[in-house]
Amino acid sequence: MDPDIRMYNNQLNQEDQAICDMLAEEISQHLPDAENKIWHAHPVWFIEKKSHCRIQQTKSWNKTDVLEWFRF
Repeated sequence: MDPDIRMYNNQLNQEDQAICDMLAEEISQHLPDAENKIWHAHPVWFIEKKSHCRIQQTKSWNKTDVLEWFRF
């Protein structure tokens, strides 16, 4: 996992950190060739320099979203 994504996850509360760590590990496992980094303040995975997947922690709604973009 990218060190900046690790830092992003570490600043979350314990429950959210566990969720985001698990999501980051799963995404990285299933997209092994994807580059991952913090982009626009959220962890994002890129395939061929195109954003493909993002984890977004929404504090105001107390939820975690995984957003995927499919580009054909």
